[in-house]
Amino acid sequence: MNSSTRTPIVFIQEFHLGHDTLNQKLEENVLEEMNRKKDQVQHSNIGGWQSERDLHARLQDGTPLSLHLLKLFESFSAPMMEYINGCCARCNINPSSSYDWDYTGAWFNVATRGGYNAPHTHPFSEISGSYYIRTEEPSAEYPFSGRIDFYYENGDNHFFPKPGTLLLFPSTMLHFVHPYYGSGNRISLSFNVNRIRVLNP
Repeated sequence: MNSSTRTPIVFIQEFHLGHDTLNQKLEENVLEEMNRKKDQVQHSNIGGWQSERDLHARLQDGTPLSLHLLKLFESFSAPMMEYINGCCARCNINPSSSYDWDYTGAWFNVATRGGYNAPHTHPFSEISGSYYIRTEEPSAEYPFSGRIDFYYENGDNHFFPKPGTLLLFPSTMLHFVHPYYGSGNRISLSFNVNRIRVLNP
């Protein structure tokens, strides 16, 4: 088959989880975290603020944040199962009825006006995800505001995620976020997954 007519293999999936009430609580938690630890963690973010990458390890500490995160992470299970099975089908691997995995990092991202994420991947992981807590529609003046772009061998994809959206993608896939120009903060939670195990083969 000629490469120009080859069907692209895309490993990005978008899930709409909703969580309007939970998102409001998480936004309050993020602001508390920012006030508690004002020094940002610098990774791919230019401007804005990132938390430490330890949120996955704080699910059982009994704080309001941990209770909200636990509910959020529980809602990731069904999309993760669907995503892994979808990847198995595309790679001609026999799927299982269930899987287990380890979260190896999770953190909040807060983009303030003009903030963006430089092109990057998530090394040493298998699957990565971004869940959106607060976003705004781009304006006519800044039509790419907050857009996330993914680049891969056969093409590219871009998304304008709404609150309650979960994106799952391979950790090795290059991606970046355009500068954000909303009236308030753009808030998301990112995470990495590794050591995926088949249960009930």
